[in-house]
Amino acid sequence: MRQFPKPNGPYDVGSVTHRMTDPTRPTHILSDQPGRELFLKLWYPAKPSVEASASEREHLLWDELRGRPDVPLPLRWMLAILKCFRTYARLSAPYAHELHSPRLVIYNHGLISFASENTSLAEALASHGFVVLAIEHLEQFAEWQSLNRQKPADKRKRSTATAARLKRATPAERAQIGPEYYRSADNANRVVEARAEDVTFVLHHIDSILERIPGFGETKPDFGQLAVVGLSLGGAVATEFAAHKGPVAAVVNLDGGFFRQPAGRANHGALPNDVQQRK
Repeated sequence: MRQFPKPNGPYDVGSVTHRMTDPTRPTHILSDQPGRELFLKLWYPAKPSVEASASEREHLLWDELRGRPDVPLPLRWMLAILKCFRTYARLSAPYAHELHSPRLVIYNHGLISFASENTSLAEALASHGFVVLAIEHLEQFAEWQSLNRQKPADKRKRSTATAARLKRATPAERAQIGPEYYRSADNANRVVEARAEDVTFVLHHIDSILERIPGFGETKPDFGQLAVVGLSLGGAVATEFAAHKGPVAAVVNLDGGFFRQPAGRANHGALPNDVQQRK
């Protein structure tokens, strides 16, 4: 297969990328350097273009990875096979003006991954009128390495053993083992909380981010329909944000567990005031 199934919604799909920095937080959890850098990718409903050829309408899957200096050379060689796969998004295509209040979806990727890991889902949603905004923390690998280096060996061993028990467990046993595993996963819990803060930071700046979409203009998303979605650890991020940051219309946790959810924990934040008012 050299082509994804075409998105079946009524709209074409456009995409843009953007980088931003949160100056109030360090580059990663254990860093003493200021500035947490985020890479954002947006997919959105776009105006159709009868003039665009197939090559202009499509670009290569995960294309942004190939030119990044932080991607190891062996991985870049492995990614070469993806040159056979094309997406349906058009880079910087004009926004579909008839959509005055699009529904916004915030997407959170896995533990060590990248913004466009779930391209087919993002394109499908955009073709049905959603604006999908994926968030990637650029220092994620350095952050995870630093956290692992500081974790005592005995704790790492216990966490590994509990994870193995959870994997072998029956559904009834998982209900018993799961809370123990999630409580003991100190590093994952810290990452989940930090990435939930990333979502809050992005929503504080949502107007300037959406202005990156050509032709978006004065359009305002329908924050009453805000959804947060995540895959693997990103599913835990979506759940954490929905549970403790403020009301959302929907949360989808795709095999992400329930990190950062101990009983009785106080709410540690909320959606930005402007988003709350719009909701």
